[in-house]
Amino acid sequence: MNNRKFRFGTLLVFLAAMTFTVSFMTSCTPKVPVGFIATCTPTSSVDTVTFEAWSLGELVRDHSAVFYPTPQNEQDGQYEELPIYHYTGVGSVSIENAFTYLSTEYDSVRFTRSSDGAATITYRHDENASNAQRYFFTREAWTCSPDDEGYDGTRTYTLILTDEMFK
Repeated sequence: MNNRKFRFGTLLVFLAAMTFTVSFMTSCTPKVPVGFIATCTPTSSVDTVTFEAWSLGELVRDHSAVFYPTPQNEQDGQYEELPIYHYTGVGSVSIENAFTYLSTEYDSVRFTRSSDGAATITYRHDENASNAQRYFFTREAWTCSPDDEGYDGTRTYTLILTDEMFK
């Protein structure tokens, strides 16, 4: 009887130690910030670009930013960015995970540029979307800094908006 109590007590101590060790190890795993932003360098006039995102039919994100023509950007060193999405993963975040999270959060997105009568670009990723409509949700649409798959520090994906995209 004492032997059975001893084994059961030993088992409980062992399980408690394992639980503590696992929770301690996972809490020490570094968190990796991953951001998705858009930039724009208009050629002739100041542009206000608004980004909107929907999930399950509800507007879940709405940001605007003012972008200045290229000569002013170079002269004043201004760099505007439009925040699109941000999450913090654990350890090294793969490219596949980064884009899975983006498409999980958003069903469709729209960029609206006010300088030319509210020209818009709309992207979505449902089964009926064309390749052009899915472009935003693909790795090919974005530049990445730094661009290492195994990198475990801060990573930023940047969508570069151009005049041609709004035509």
